[in-house]
Amino acid sequence: MEALTDETERKAMDYINRIDKMGHGSLLQGVLNGIDEGFFQREIAQAAYEYQQQVERGEQTIVGVNQYAENNDHKIPILKIDPKVEQHQVKRLQDVRNSRDGAAVKRSLDALKEAVENEKNAMPYLVEAVNAYASVGEIMDVFRAVHGVYREPAMV
Repeated sequence: MEALTDETERKAMDYINRIDKMGHGSLLQGVLNGIDEGFFQREIAQAAYEYQQQVERGEQTIVGVNQYAENNDHKIPILKIDPKVEQHQVKRLQDVRNSRDGAAVKRSLDALKEAVENEKNAMPYLVEAVNAYASVGEIMDVFRAVHGVYREPAMV
């Protein structure tokens, strides 16, 4: 590898090497270990904290926030959705569920689950499920059943 002359490149390589060491010589394993140990979450939180400190000290400029802000009391309209819209959408979903071929939906979701479990290309099975009028929630339930739900570890 060529000698790095740019300071930014050197810092980037140092960081990559740090992650690589967390994987004992495997960058991919270092990334996975870093996720499991909350390393990246802590790094992001620390960087955000340092940036906010720079903003508050005036070392970083955010136009309209800490520099060049106007003192206008503009009223920003807030979109309010009528509860009847939700009721209408729920009814439409119920109508679709009542009119679709339930057996075809079940077959398509079962095929999708089998594909996901066996790490096949899921796209054709997704298309089949959508064409059978499976809902997004039903499709996502398949993925949750196979892979579970990722919960980011709490920062320590």
